[in-house]
Amino acid sequence: MTAATTPAVLRSEPGVRGSWYGDRSCAQRAIAMALPAIEAAVARSDVSGTGFLSIVVVDPALAPGDCRFEEAIVAEHHIGDRAQWDADYDAFARAKARQAWQHAGDTHRLQALQPHRLRAGDVAVWGAVCLDGIVVGVSGAHPWYDEAFATMVAACLRALAKDAAARQQAPFVGPASAVAGDARGAGSAAAR
Repeated sequence: MTAATTPAVLRSEPGVRGSWYGDRSCAQRAIAMALPAIEAAVARSDVSGTGFLSIVVVDPALAPGDCRFEEAIVAEHHIGDRAQWDADYDAFARAKARQAWQHAGDTHRLQALQPHRLRAGDVAVWGAVCLDGIVVGVSGAHPWYDEAFATMVAACLRALAKDAAARQQAPFVGPASAVAGDARGAGSAAAR
């Protein structure tokens, strides 16, 4: 079940922050698209010895200077009974996602090629990706599978956002009321 989290600013609020297309709903749909393959793989003991998994998706339009990490999380999903987890996979998935978000890169690349960027307290296991700015952290399987699952979710989110953007009919992204005044002003300025 996807956990409800509160983004820094809900997309329906005036003065919208965060991704218009890659919001909570899009992130939840991306998880749902990838979930059948992920659940089938996690059930295999060679992929995940426990059958437990946690997925964390971060708003692709919020950067570390925009808000606290916790505010940038747009969706989380857990596989398996959390009461039976042998480790806090949610904490690991969040730590991996935070690291990828802070460094705008995959955690494997960071840990293998740029260990000089790591700080005390950083997670030392990988399994988060930053795909075109879309950060997804996963924990519960071997790190190479965590990375694969994170990539699946990120790629689904990217596809869903591209689909929504392709259907955009208005000349500006966002709520019509927020940009209508700007469009009128820009039009009259251009006519001058």
